[in-house]
Amino acid sequence: MAKKIDYNKWLTGASIVVGVLIVYKTFQKFGILPTDTDIKTDNYLTDPGSYWKPAYYKKVGGTILTRQTAESLAKKINSSFTFLYDDSATILGIFYQLKTKSQVSYLADVFYKMYNLDLLNTLRVGSDFWPMDGMSESNLKKLIGYTDKLASK
Repeated sequence: MAKKIDYNKWLTGASIVVGVLIVYKTFQKFGILPTDTDIKTDNYLTDPGSYWKPAYYKKVGGTILTRQTAESLAKKINSSFTFLYDDSATILGIFYQLKTKSQVSYLADVFYKMYNLDLLNTLRVGSDFWPMDGMSESNLKKLIGYTDKLASK
């Protein structure tokens, strides 16, 4: 005789799994648990050899931006964070113009010299003037995904 399947146990088990996933994603959404982008960003922030650090272009060399161009881009990035609206499209557009990680590093150097702020951390959490107002998780993920694929120099 065939064994009878207890669908209630299956439904209960599936409901628990779905519930755990919903809680996990909710905790990530509210910053209680880190996302993959958070972990990657933290690694870049703590790694002194990261291309998001000003020392990278000095070590690796390569084609960098002119000082005037980098200052203009840094001003656009900084002004993209406002009280009512953050212009992530402008920020993404700026980085889509860059061709190498050395250019990202040089821009980070100029940004730091102009505003005394780490560029990647500013993109993540916002400026000192508008704290906790950085790029959305999805846009930061796009940005890091793009810059990760750039040539070194």
